[in-house]
Amino acid sequence: MRRTAFYELIADPAIPASEAAIAPIESVFGRRLDALPAAATKQVGILVRADLRARLGEVDVPTLVVSATHDRLASVAQGRLLAELLRGRFVEVPGGHAVVVQDAVRVNALLAEHWNPGAHSDRSN
Repeated sequence: MRRTAFYELIADPAIPASEAAIAPIESVFGRRLDALPAAATKQVGILVRADLRARLGEVDVPTLVVSATHDRLASVAQGRLLAELLRGRFVEVPGGHAVVVQDAVRVNALLAEHWNPGAHSDRSN
């Protein structure tokens, strides 16, 4: 049940929980979804307490922020704010927190365009 619950927290709600849907995410994570390492809990605690908004304007590199429509851990509103503070490009894609695994083709295309903008002309994503 914990494994399925964690999957449902991070997955695109359009992709129901099944072994076939869970296995690729676990492969990328390198662990079962129900085996949350202690370091992950500490990481979340640090992220909750850290407020770096005032310093983000100091970052001076081209930035792409990709947010997933149904991400329950990092909302679209947070992504938009981050892109604004970084003066970067914001793209919203369908999916959940695990969009980089569940829709790797789309995310990789956005990254390829970001890193090599002259090679790609379709910015409709």
